[in-house]
Amino acid sequence: MSSSRQRAGYVALLVCGGAVGAALAFQAGRVLEFRLAQEALRQYADTILHVAEATAAETAAAAHQFSADGMAFCSDDEIAAMRRFVYNAAFVKDIGRERDGLLYCTSGLGKLPKPLPMPEPVLSYFSAPQSAQIDIVPSQALALAPNSNGILVAMRGVTAVLNPDLYANLDNPPMHATGLARDYQHQVVIYAFGHLDPLSSREVLAQRMIEREGILYQPLCSSSRAVCIVASEARTAMLSGHRGYFISFPFTSVLLSVIGAIFGISIAASILLYFHRQRSLERRLRRAIRSRQIVCAYQPIVDLETHAIVGAEALARWTDDSGESVPPDVFIPVAEDKGFIGAVTRLILDRVFEDMGSLLANGSFHVTVNLSISDLGDPRFFEYLERGLKHNSIPPQSIGFEITERATALHGDGQAGIARLRATGHAVYLDDFGTGYSSLSYLHDLHADAIKIDRAFTCTVGTEAVTASVVPHILDMALRLKLGIVVEGIETEEQADYFRTAFPGARGQGWLFGRPVPALEFQFQLRMRAAYPKTARAMDDAAASGESDA
Repeated sequence: MSSSRQRAGYVALLVCGGAVGAALAFQAGRVLEFRLAQEALRQYADTILHVAEATAAETAAAAHQFSADGMAFCSDDEIAAMRRFVYNAAFVKDIGRERDGLLYCTSGLGKLPKPLPMPEPVLSYFSAPQSAQIDIVPSQALALAPNSNGILVAMRGVTAVLNPDLYANLDNPPMHATGLARDYQHQVVIYAFGHLDPLSSREVLAQRMIEREGILYQPLCSSSRAVCIVASEARTAMLSGHRGYFISFPFTSVLLSVIGAIFGISIAASILLYFHRQRSLERRLRRAIRSRQIVCAYQPIVDLETHAIVGAEALARWTDDSGESVPPDVFIPVAEDKGFIGAVTRLILDRVFEDMGSLLANGSFHVTVNLSISDLGDPRFFEYLERGLKHNSIPPQSIGFEITERATALHGDGQAGIARLRATGHAVYLDDFGTGYSSLSYLHDLHADAIKIDRAFTCTVGTEAVTASVVPHILDMALRLKLGIVVEGIETEEQADYFRTAFPGARGQGWLFGRPVPALEFQFQLRMRAAYPKTARAMDDAAASGESDA
């Protein structure tokens, strides 16, 4: 029944992953569609602005040419010149000359028999601070073709007639455009043609896209002409897929949803696989503890003055049934998270008693064992330790315990556990010192016997790294509190010499003195160093110079 529920849970997680992935992909597609539509609206606005600029330029050219052409007013030569201009123009359809509000001639009609009154301008503006006034009549019946309308633009006595359908032809539903004249003198924009829009002059001149009541407006203003335009489109139209983008709905929305669902299921499957492996690792680790597959490797701890081995650190090693070596930083956190780290600690203690019992019995040699913070608060651990020491006739001072600085700082029962260990004769080492909560008051309250300087500080000796300047402060702190030190990660003789000189009685641990090895190999090294101390020192010097792989 439990297995069925578990499978149902797995299926539910995969379904949820697929649904979430599909929803996210669908939404991402909608956002992309909207961004593409916004860019299309900007491009449309830019196109309209270019046409408006060209129209304004051509109109200004007509005004400048015929207001100062040097020809007799409305003479045959001037009318002929106006006709040539209109013939070559793209936007101006007719040109006229006026004085005192009366039209006297046009390129299409020639010289009028009787001057015609000019219509009152609907809007007037100044295209630049010192420019002449420009008058516009957005829609006016033409004298040349009374049934047709045109846009009249008058400046300096010259009236240009623009095709009113020019911008209508550029309309691209559902996108629409509004044409505006820019009055520099008053810093406002004036409606000229196209669709009305609700934007203020300030909003148009800011030229930022604005959404209002479900419609997006993109204003643009020319940097060279007194014209602005506003392109607009409804948000609903933007998301209707009418442009034929690759990302268009509804077809592509389905495709994106499918891809998103596959991705979501993949993520969910990866999560399931991870937890399955974690559970598998947990089961394998529990089985390894029961079958006593976890063993110890021992790394020498030496007196830096004599290079004599005075102790060792016991390090857990596990090779599973398949022959794969599982690192401690993988399986130890699993045991801690799942609440059975105590079983690992007890097995390590058993290994130490079995491997090093004869060395530890006389009290002149010690082995340190790593403790979890949960061990310090577990009465069963202390009972097990006491029984093991008594059964193997090992004095408490032969077994030391290493506790990480972070663990003791984050748990209140750390201090009580340390006090109990020290009260029974065990030395307590604060491991990885300097990487967590280092302070005089903290160390004073903790009452440890020694600190282990992390390799991160050791490797900076002799360099200009920022952390190198921290090392003297750590040593000074230890001296003031009368703590011993063990320096981790010593790999060069220079590092060993530095700590030997800076801190008398310092002990060291690192590849310079030996790598972690099985118990029998460690005991052989120990006997060799005891029998040939000068040879041992020479071996360390060779390792420091790269002549040995120790």
